[in-house]
Amino acid sequence: MNISIESKNKVLIATAEMGFGHLRALYPLEETFESKLIVLGQNDGSNPFEKRIWKISLTLYESISRFKKFPILGPIVYSMMNGLLAIPHPESRATKIEKSFAYWLLERFIWLGLCKGLQKKLKSRQYLITSFYAPVIALSKRTDLTVFCQICDSDLSRVWVAKNPVKNNTQYLAPCTKAVERLLKYGVQRSRIHLTGFPFEHKLVGGYSQEIALKNYKKRMQLLENPYNISPDTPLEIAYIVGGAGAYSDIGIQIANLLKDEIEEGLIILHLVAGIKTDVICSYSNFKQTRFPESKNLNILGSSTLHDYFNQFNELISHVHILWTNPSELVFYSALGIPIIMTDPLGPQEEANRNWLLEIGAGTSQYLSKYTNFWLMNRLNTKEFSRMAFAGWNKGIRTASYRIPEIIAMNEN
Repeated sequence: MNISIESKNKVLIATAEMGFGHLRALYPLEETFESKLIVLGQNDGSNPFEKRIWKISLTLYESISRFKKFPILGPIVYSMMNGLLAIPHPESRATKIEKSFAYWLLERFIWLGLCKGLQKKLKSRQYLITSFYAPVIALSKRTDLTVFCQICDSDLSRVWVAKNPVKNNTQYLAPCTKAVERLLKYGVQRSRIHLTGFPFEHKLVGGYSQEIALKNYKKRMQLLENPYNISPDTPLEIAYIVGGAGAYSDIGIQIANLLKDEIEEGLIILHLVAGIKTDVICSYSNFKQTRFPESKNLNILGSSTLHDYFNQFNELISHVHILWTNPSELVFYSALGIPIIMTDPLGPQEEANRNWLLEIGAGTSQYLSKYTNFWLMNRLNTKEFSRMAFAGWNKGIRTASYRIPEIIAMNEN
């Protein structure tokens, strides 16, 4: 969609670095609005105190995510995080004014000056697009600015919605109907909720015609529907994606070991996507040198910058057959017709994402044992992955990156 220069100058895009989900949701919009993504606590004009708050928050998030696997203390700390960001049961009666402890804690940080730097940057702008809850609540308390909030998961906790959801200018961009239903339960007006899907890069979709996405989907289905054609000439490509916190990176090594014969025979190409964590990149690189020194069928993807990482990721997504990852925001990539194998969830959002993906039939839980290769090939041969790909494509939304500018333009009129 063509956007006027005037409209572009009215929009600021900002989020927090808490894993890749919040960043991945807005990265495609940089090109759309010709606006560099603002990361809270980094390039948002925040003072040293606010920067420390964001740095401590990121450190805690990553530490807790990785700490779960440690005996005794790991599950205890993990359950505390679950309680902090708890999502009400789908059938519970979450009231419109109900507040969680996480909301109370956020209010204390806002009182101390959280998002003040971002607020100053917004002086010459009319709209903010964010994928993190802190700017939503902070700006609803301090300004009359219109905030467009992209939800990154299939369900969300109460902390995403202001105490009085009617008396503020927040509009929500929902990735699926389940998120829409939750926002309605929290008291958000239906007119302020837009079912957009999850934003994808233009190079993965190709506009409203979706010609690029359709081309990639058809090519992927040729192999998933005819698994007996898998050979060194037409290998199955699997990508194991490590989350932003670096948790579960060891599973990538397990998968490579369990599929070693198929990788060496050229039947499977395994991509271990390490993200931007130096320790994970080094771990994967050392593993390859030790176990697959000459193999061209085990690839390590990683970068020192988010920009390069997202470019690598989008290139990979265009031709991979199966995603293997934690049930993060990546569950929405099922909309591109990619079946997803899920690790155990980390946190209530991922638990909700896992349940949602299973409900729509676009993913399955992982199976790690000495028989993983047989499990994988059996599901290929029985067309289970083909059915998952079809379900994801049929039930997913791929046009968020084009709908969002239209929604903002309508808000101007």
